[in-house]
Amino acid sequence: MARLTPFWILLSSMLLVACGGGGGSVVPAASTDTTDTTDTTDGGSTETDTGVTYFPLQFYLNGDEYVEESGVFEGLYFLPLIHGYIIAPVDSTNLEKLDNPSVDDYSITINDQAIDPVEQGLVMQKIIDLPVVLNTAIVIDTSGSTQAIDKAALITAIKSFISTAQASSDSVIANQKYTLWAFGSSVEALVPTLTADASILNTALDSLQANWSGSRGDATALYESIVRAVGYYKGVGPVDLGTEVDLKTDGIDDLNDGYFNDGAYSRIDGVKLSNVVLFTAGNNSVNLFSAQSAKEALEWQSLITYVEQAATETTDSTTDTTATDTTAVDGSETTLVGKPLLYVSVGTGGVDASVEALASKVIDTASNNTFNVAAELIAAQQSAISVRIRPDNQYLVRYEILERDGKHVHVFSSESASYSYKLTTELDLATNDLSGLAEASPAVEITGPSNSYLAAGQVSVTSVKSLYPATRWTEIPYSTGNYSWTVGGVSRSANTDGSISITSADVGKTVVLTNTSLSITGTVTVLD
Repeated sequence: MARLTPFWILLSSMLLVACGGGGGSVVPAASTDTTDTTDTTDGGSTETDTGVTYFPLQFYLNGDEYVEESGVFEGLYFLPLIHGYIIAPVDSTNLEKLDNPSVDDYSITINDQAIDPVEQGLVMQKIIDLPVVLNTAIVIDTSGSTQAIDKAALITAIKSFISTAQASSDSVIANQKYTLWAFGSSVEALVPTLTADASILNTALDSLQANWSGSRGDATALYESIVRAVGYYKGVGPVDLGTEVDLKTDGIDDLNDGYFNDGAYSRIDGVKLSNVVLFTAGNNSVNLFSAQSAKEALEWQSLITYVEQAATETTDSTTDTTATDTTAVDGSETTLVGKPLLYVSVGTGGVDASVEALASKVIDTASNNTFNVAAELIAAQQSAISVRIRPDNQYLVRYEILERDGKHVHVFSSESASYSYKLTTELDLATNDLSGLAEASPAVEITGPSNSYLAAGQVSVTSVKSLYPATRWTEIPYSTGNYSWTVGGVSRSANTDGSISITSADVGKTVVLTNTSLSITGTVTVLD
């Protein structure tokens, strides 16, 4: 990542607050970096019904032990002063995705004035094949309640989960990385650094089998194991431990979700997601951390959906619970979709109700020696990814911020009399001298069909067969004659609409688009 300048430190601190829904505030009201407050009036009070709304696909940050600003969405910006949103456009009456959404379906204002879509380059693009990085914490109960468990069989089952995942045709599942944990009275990181190296994981699992209880003790610090496996916590626990627990600087990899960029803040390179896979035979018996502590750990980086929608977002017929936590946020119409907890109940003691309430997937093996759970866990991981980030319905909205000083309130809203949503950004440029910062200069961008967005500077021939030219952040229109293409260093003639076709023969090659009038280029790499 590039070193942050004061300008980017400013932008990285700009967060979003939200309101909306037919029943009041969609998420709890929250302050931002400015002294202004968010309008949390009913989102349906002044709109006209366009029949269109959206789910925000940016991460909702919550919990005083995790973030300085609680109850806000993480902002999205590009260099220089390009404001962005990632959304899932949906029908406002049935919350189903739209076939042909348009940025004109929404309202964007700055200080209550509509932005100029031409002057500010307003664009909304469907995101194609956003790369997903999946990180998994495997957490194993070794407390006294597991003594009747066939430990060799359980270790074999966990190894099978890892090997089956790594053999998956789903590249996200196959390439996921793991940390490995064990807990009794205390919690131990067996593999503290995220890794996909099966030999490291298997060696740690073999050592655990040989020394099952270790020095961890016989009690069950189940909730603490979830908090520590997620990481990023800094606090004294609900019982006031006296000594602060700081998991941000403990040298152990955290499960940290969010979008990441190319280091120059010019494009989105992907999104990191995480989950916890818990194997346990009993209920919590160590009360340094609580069920609420575990819930807050799982939900400190969440996505948002409506409760009515969450009730239908199940995985498959073998799923014991819905794929989302359907606890409403402050009694409103929305629910948090946090880091999934995949709960495998081992032994014959049955499912623990308090853990079940935290879980997005429950697998009750009802056995001391048979744990064939790999396929169900992988299916649950896939379902959770779909529910959280809606990969078939992701759109990027961008526009340039022309102001360079003062305080500015940006509002991105749907206008529906049924479900509606509003994201508010309070941007304080008054205390930062950005008057010398140039406006955005023209940039060449290679797009997919219908002006779709190609994340990470790459394109798959499985998803996209034609590439198209575009120039952003300028009011000057450019025709197809203003562009030239090369593929793998060889010139390629454009079709009559300015596009070029790509095939499997182009895999591994770099496509370069040049705006010949401006002498600037854009590139993508062709993948399978």
